[in-house]
Amino acid sequence: MHCFTNLTLSLLLAPSGAIQNFAAQSITSRQASLVWEDVACLYRGGILVTYEVTIRDPNSAVTGQRRNVTQRTLTVTDLIPFTRYGFTVRYFNRIGPGPNSTEYLLTTLEDSKNQITYSQNYSHRFARDQSI
Repeated sequence: MHCFTNLTLSLLLAPSGAIQNFAAQSITSRQASLVWEDVACLYRGGILVTYEVTIRDPNSAVTGQRRNVTQRTLTVTDLIPFTRYGFTVRYFNRIGPGPNSTEYLLTTLEDSKNQITYSQNYSHRFARDQSI
């Protein structure tokens, strides 16, 4: 169900609210599965076109990579073992982007032959920093 069933296109605005509860659902040495809650209906300004996730290596001066998805989840692969990353996500509608979420920081696990996946229980996924 969409929040905007009674709006006309002339009322659409750029989103004014940020994504909430952005966190990792699981982390390995080379990938992280991210999840988030949507922007509250009142702050969306229109129907979703895409979520833009920015991936940043805080140790690098290079601007982050961007990935676009339409679901509230993303699995990022090809990460470097035992490396700290920063992630932000924002809501885009037809008018443009909303503000970035608070940056979510995580460290991938060390690479090993007997690797164990870190998997965070959904009810505990709201921490802002998941250093392993």
